[in-house]
Amino acid sequence: MVQTSYRSEPLNYVLSISDGDVPADGWPVILFLHGSGERGIDPDLVRQYGLPRFIDEGLKVPFIVLSPQCPEGETWDTQVVPTGVLMDDVLGSLPTNKHRTYVTGLSMGGHGCWFMGITYPERFAAMAMICAPVANANLERDAPVLKNMPVWIFHGEADSVVPVDDAYRYQAALMAVGNPPRMTIYPGVDHNAWDAAYGEPDFFDWLLRHQLT
Repeated sequence: MVQTSYRSEPLNYVLSISDGDVPADGWPVILFLHGSGERGIDPDLVRQYGLPRFIDEGLKVPFIVLSPQCPEGETWDTQVVPTGVLMDDVLGSLPTNKHRTYVTGLSMGGHGCWFMGITYPERFAAMAMICAPVANANLERDAPVLKNMPVWIFHGEADSVVPVDDAYRYQAALMAVGNPPRMTIYPGVDHNAWDAAYGEPDFFDWLLRHQLT
């Protein structure tokens, strides 16, 4: 895969494009949202963890991966609209499959997945949230928007940064609207559940099993 960092408006970003042949219906897309430590003005910070790091290390997946950078002092819930604008700007000229766009993120980025999903439910075919804090998310109010979206929740059982109870709160809110998420809780794992999550043998296949109609 070819991965490049960009400084741009409205957000800096890292873009990863598979170097294989373009599928007839275009590349599936993953929107990756980083954690709090990668905020700032240097998009290379985004490549420290999660999917961008794995791609730098040689991971090859049949997706375009767009990884925006949240500005310093902000959180993803305040950057939903700029992220949507960035997706339009960057992906509009690329051969993408609009029926197969997915959102995933770790820690603060897992929290951001919720806000991206409830704001653009017509845009994402599935969501994978990793060690996501509930924070200011209004789960009971917003869960109905996600009642038809496949969700996979990952968390470390021994997370000392974001308690595992937050994962179960997301689960309960989705179950209450008839959408039981897939759950993976890693015994004894602290905050870094993302290495294991993105290493799950069926992670990318699970995403691709879902598409918008």
